[in-house]
Amino acid sequence: MGIGHRCGLRRGFRTHPLPAVTVPGVLFRVDVGPTIGLGHINRCVALAEAIRLRGLQGVFLLAPSCGGANGVSQRGFPVETLNECVTGTRKDSAVVIAAAERHGYSTVVVDSYAARAEYLSRLRSAGLQVVAVDDEARDPTPAHILINGGAHAGGLAYRSLSGDTQLLLGPDYALLRSEFWSCPPRAIAGSVRRVLVTVGGDDRQNLTVRLIEWLVGRLEAGTALDVVIGPFFGGADAVERVAAGSPLNIRLISAPEHLRDLMMESDLAVCAGGQTTYELAVTGTPAVAMDVFENQAHGVQALARSGALIYGGRPTNDRLPEELGPAIREAVECSARRQRLSSAGRALVDGQGALRAAAEIARAA
Repeated sequence: MGIGHRCGLRRGFRTHPLPAVTVPGVLFRVDVGPTIGLGHINRCVALAEAIRLRGLQGVFLLAPSCGGANGVSQRGFPVETLNECVTGTRKDSAVVIAAAERHGYSTVVVDSYAARAEYLSRLRSAGLQVVAVDDEARDPTPAHILINGGAHAGGLAYRSLSGDTQLLLGPDYALLRSEFWSCPPRAIAGSVRRVLVTVGGDDRQNLTVRLIEWLVGRLEAGTALDVVIGPFFGGADAVERVAAGSPLNIRLISAPEHLRDLMMESDLAVCAGGQTTYELAVTGTPAVAMDVFENQAHGVQALARSGALIYGGRPTNDRLPEELGPAIREAVECSARRQRLSSAGRALVDGQGALRAAAEIARAA
């Protein structure tokens, strides 16, 4: 199946909308936290923003210690805390079903690696329309709608347990927040004077410090380096120390609410894989990206094959400097290469994925 196509091209999947029912709102059961990062919550917020445009309220069900409630609330969405619940368990599904009954909602969006087929089946058996955000295709899915906005999604072997799953795959369904729905044109400068470094919501591998130290010898003295400190960083003090002694003009930015402006101001980004790579693509920001975690590898490499970024290797690899070095040099030294990256990214990702997915959810509801 080609990137961005829907499920009708595969045996066992829907080619027509589900019967219409009234859905006053949508529940979101999503994981977020220091060991999970921000990607899941950000894409669910994006989908909730798009659903809100259709007159439907999104309510988030979060674990009490996840650390993501403030960001959700700031976007105007109610948050309910699920005490002593672990995503994927029978108890958790019972709490979600009870919340749906209490609100009168019939749709639930689930974004969690712990949400396996048995869990989703319990939600579906309770009469809920189940929307799964699923990156991995591990199990046959009972979901009514499955979303994977990754550039590699069309190559995954999704199977429908129920025989009626609607697949929304590829960058046409990349769930990006509202600030990325419409990005202005940008010009690519002839030289790299500002670089953005962002590795995600947490940095368990101490990658930010390593990148700053390593970039010193690869960028001209005085180059501006905007370094994003995620909300779950445990080693921010170490980042501050290495920044203070650097010949680069380093600005540390703690948990910025909006990354789009930083991206638009940057001539180049060095980043981890995940949601950020699609945000960089839609803003036309040339990027060198690494797959920090195993589950980022296929997506980052698919984006590289599409020409939307340069693959910079894996931080756990002892050969990372050897891999990252040529990638950085290629991006810094060749403005034509940066222009091609920018153009390819914007051609692949248009920022409308959440709006498209919301339309399908509303149509199927």
